[in-house]
Amino acid sequence: MNTRGKAYKTGSEVLNRMQPNLHYTFFIFVYILSFIASPGFSASYDLADAADFEQTYPGYVKLSFPLPDDCYNPTGLAWDGEYLWLGDKYGMIYKIHPADGLIIDSISSLGITLTGLAWDETTHTLLCPEADSGSIYRINPNDGSVEHVFSTAGVSNLQGVAHDGSGAIFYLDKQQGKIVKIDATTYEEIKNIPGLGLNLRGLTWDGRYLWAAENEEDKIFLIDPEKGLVISSILSPASDPYGLAFDKSETVIWHVDCTKKRIYRILVRNTDVSYTKDSPFGARIQYIDEVRNNGPSNLSYLKTFIAVPQTTLQQTVITPLTYDFLHSFDDNFYDIYGQQVAYDKEPLNAGSTTLPGYDTEIINFNLRHFSIQRMLEMKPSPKK
Repeated sequence: MNTRGKAYKTGSEVLNRMQPNLHYTFFIFVYILSFIASPGFSASYDLADAADFEQTYPGYVKLSFPLPDDCYNPTGLAWDGEYLWLGDKYGMIYKIHPADGLIIDSISSLGITLTGLAWDETTHTLLCPEADSGSIYRINPNDGSVEHVFSTAGVSNLQGVAHDGSGAIFYLDKQQGKIVKIDATTYEEIKNIPGLGLNLRGLTWDGRYLWAAENEEDKIFLIDPEKGLVISSILSPASDPYGLAFDKSETVIWHVDCTKKRIYRILVRNTDVSYTKDSPFGARIQYIDEVRNNGPSNLSYLKTFIAVPQTTLQQTVITPLTYDFLHSFDDNFYDIYGQQVAYDKEPLNAGSTTLPGYDTEIINFNLRHFSIQRMLEMKPSPKK
């Protein structure tokens, strides 16, 4: 029977003209699951299992692998649609198989002090910024030859570059604290994004927004280049976050850790969804509603209503509820807010105690909502 729309209150309700003396106590026990097999739990989970319940879980590391021993200072990362390209600051550019990290080929960086890397989809070349000279090199990935050099005006600390796939280049001017957008053919400045106030290094384009690595809070920020706003962020798994590359077909970010010398494949959210989810942890929840009839009379009926945990944006129920075996709960009830409710009624004699309750396991997430429109409204007006 579906009684959606009727108001029920969680707890116990007495239906008896002679009110006995009842004592109510409820207990909620929460046991944190470590995603490993534990005695008394119905199942075991690891982080891969957790991701199966929320495939858009942002920041989840789907894959990682170490870099070659002779890659001493990895800073740049690019994705050409099939392979990864990794730039070492003082040495080589490596072509890497993304499934296992196998080095397929390598080319010399020709003495360029690389501080980033990007793939130009229109020319099928690599863009390589150099911090000291403030130049961006266009390199042929087949032989490593330099096809063009563009010198940025007044910039001496380039820390990232990205190509939007249609004719524009973004580069990170760390010295002046801004991201600059230029025409990929004429190299003329289109616009710049000043004053983000972040220690950024590493840049990539996802087709709509920029992603930038930050090494003080160890986060990867999602930036709207049109409005100059940080929309959201995910935690970086790296201790020294650097280069980024975006794979549109899989909606993942490739990310390099300069100190640990490791590459990560990170799931990111759909950019049309107005929330992010991270930091999953498992928990076993045991709820007990203890009611004791202290007398002097017996109770003909005790009605109990218990709120049933449900799968929501913030939590996923991973095992069905198990009610205590002494009660026959009917959980086809809903309150006026749509909350599922389990119902049971029973007699309770004087001096007796009843312990209705349930047991379940969930995965909980840290949920953060954001609104692009709200951020636009909150942005201060430019000073005149």
